[in-house]
Amino acid sequence: MNDAPKTRSNNHKLIIGLLAGLLLGILITMYVLDYLLITTPVLITVLVTIFFLAIIILLLLTWFRERLLKKYLGFDMPIDTVAKEAQETVTLVSGRAVETFFPLMEQEKKRQLKTFTPRIINYLLWANLRNWGLRFTITIFAAIGGLLGAILLYNQNRLIDTQVNLEEANRRSSLIFLMSNIMDKVDEELKEDPNNDKVRNISPQLIGRIAALSQAMRPYRYLQDGQLIDKPLSPERGQLLTALVRSKFDSSGYADIYKAVRFERADLQRAQLKSAYLNETDLRDADLRGADLRDATLSGATLRDATLRDATLSTANFRRADLIRANLNGADLNGADLSKTALSDATLRDAYLRGANLRDAVLRDAVLRDAILSETYLSRADLSGADLSGTYLSKADLRGTYLSRADLSGADLSRTDLSKANLNGADLSRTALSAAMLIETDLSGADLSKANLNGADLSKTNFSNVKNITFEQLLIVISLYECKGLPNALVARLKAAKPELFEKPSWPEELD
Repeated sequence: MNDAPKTRSNNHKLIIGLLAGLLLGILITMYVLDYLLITTPVLITVLVTIFFLAIIILLLLTWFRERLLKKYLGFDMPIDTVAKEAQETVTLVSGRAVETFFPLMEQEKKRQLKTFTPRIINYLLWANLRNWGLRFTITIFAAIGGLLGAILLYNQNRLIDTQVNLEEANRRSSLIFLMSNIMDKVDEELKEDPNNDKVRNISPQLIGRIAALSQAMRPYRYLQDGQLIDKPLSPERGQLLTALVRSKFDSSGYADIYKAVRFERADLQRAQLKSAYLNETDLRDADLRGADLRDATLSGATLRDATLRDATLSTANFRRADLIRANLNGADLNGADLSKTALSDATLRDAYLRGANLRDAVLRDAVLRDAILSETYLSRADLSGADLSGTYLSKADLRGTYLSRADLSGADLSRTDLSKANLNGADLSRTALSAAMLIETDLSGADLSKANLNGADLSKTNFSNVKNITFEQLLIVISLYECKGLPNALVARLKAAKPELFEKPSWPEELD
């Protein structure tokens, strides 16, 4: 039987390498491909630079080897002498190793072994050094070639995608002629008044044709400023909605149309929809950037994931509308009615909401950083986990508002009514609360580091586990009547310094 040892396979290493490469490729495609495309020239420059630097270093080591040996290793002799001594050292070491490990070997065989061992060691050292240099060169060239190939393939796919979307855009443009015919029919029915009821509406058959047309106007990506837009939109649906709004139906006529026709992903950028009736309209994922919707009625409308950045929405009615994850950054919502509106995860950075009505609205985890909310009505609104850092909330009505875990750092809440509000775990660091009313407010676990409480009414407030509250901050409030949760030592100091803080203040009758 042949008991020769079996050669160990390296297939498992190959499989692990392939799986690791596949995983890395997926992650790059999902998260960094677009960034990689932008930085491709930089990456290629870096790889080429490394390659040429390595060559220059090798040349310098070759040309100045004697100086380097003298300066860093203390060898003041020619490189040939150093190499000769190194070979002699290898010969000596290998000879002693042979004598040590093979003491009983025949002298002739020892001599041959001593002769060939240094040669084999020198060959292996030179072969490894040569292979390392060759592998390094091949790796650099392979990296540059692979990167260029991947970029060229990706760009080719993008060009194909662009061509497909342009063909789709050309095909969809033919629907405009069909829309023109349908709108002519709408004008005819409005003039004829077939029901003879003096109500501006249209027949169910025509509504069905409009619904079918809207369904055919599917979203697609088109060129804008020489590049494809990020997400598919339907400019035709935007034109259809604008045309219907200008037809001036009665509210019942619009209600029948909006029940049957969908306008999701409509492209309504900079659309003029002032005073438009859009109740119950399906506008999810629509693009309304810069649109004019002043005095518009969007009660019960679906605007989930819609973009309304920099839109003019002052005094518009969004009551009970769905604006979850909507982008309202920089929008003008002064005086708008957003009561009972769903705004969870929406972004309203730098938005203007002066005097807006947000009673009972849901803004969980919404971002309102640096927004203007002065004199805004937010009573009973849910702002749990919302980002309100740097917001201007002076004179706002926040009675009974849920602000647990909210970030109000650096916000201005001066002269704000926060009575019975829930601020459990909220960040109130550096917040201006001067002359604010916090009667029966829950501040348990809140962070009040460097908060300005000058003239604030903290009667019956819950301070349990409050963080970073100081004697100096509480000494300038106007009332701590029946407050609870403050450390006993702090209460004793305050009573000794200003006992009137714990006396019952004179409230209006409705607060008693």
